[in-house]
Amino acid sequence: MRTKTLLLSAVTLVLGIVYSQAQAVYSQNVVGYINQVIPVGFSMVANQVDYDGTGTNNTLAHILPSPPNPIYVYKFTSGAYSMCFYAGNVWLPNADMTLNPGEGVFINNPGPNPITNTFVGTVLQGNYTNAVPVGYSIQSYNFPISGAVSTGLKYPATPGDYVYTWVSNNFQISFYEGGGIWIANEPTINIGQSFFIYHSGTATNWPASFTVQP
Repeated sequence: MRTKTLLLSAVTLVLGIVYSQAQAVYSQNVVGYINQVIPVGFSMVANQVDYDGTGTNNTLAHILPSPPNPIYVYKFTSGAYSMCFYAGNVWLPNADMTLNPGEGVFINNPGPNPITNTFVGTVLQGNYTNAVPVGYSIQSYNFPISGAVSTGLKYPATPGDYVYTWVSNNFQISFYEGGGIWIANEPTINIGQSFFIYHSGTATNWPASFTVQP
């Protein structure tokens, strides 16, 4: 198995949740924000709120509207990367590249300073499913919750699966042997963090559910 080496950086996150209230009637929607520091260099990022609650507008033009300096965003789909570049107040070549909850990207901030971006939107509730293909994919949890990838976030690990997270400027590689046994420990996934999965066997789905009680 061939593993591509990528330079990534840690992500600092702050999650805020604001409940809507009007005349003692509580909204079912929960508005959330994630203040995310994008360091100089590479980082691996997830967006875990829905921009306008429709599931259709989580584009770079909306969720990363005006970075203070040029940055590159790399999305990995079907074994290949697509790239967008922000410069001159515009995303090129495609401002409609999405970063939906459940997806992940690499961001390269060439500097000179870290960037703080605030992801704002609706915290998803209900049942959602991520498709996990055979081989490599970048994944993230659909909701702003941290936890152990399998026992906490319920990723359906298959014997032979690898999870690649970036910890202390290096990839931490975890291998699922089966029977609840992880070699080099089961990885913990933080809020706003995306990660690589190498999935063996056949394609599967990763179900997730979340509900906020009023």
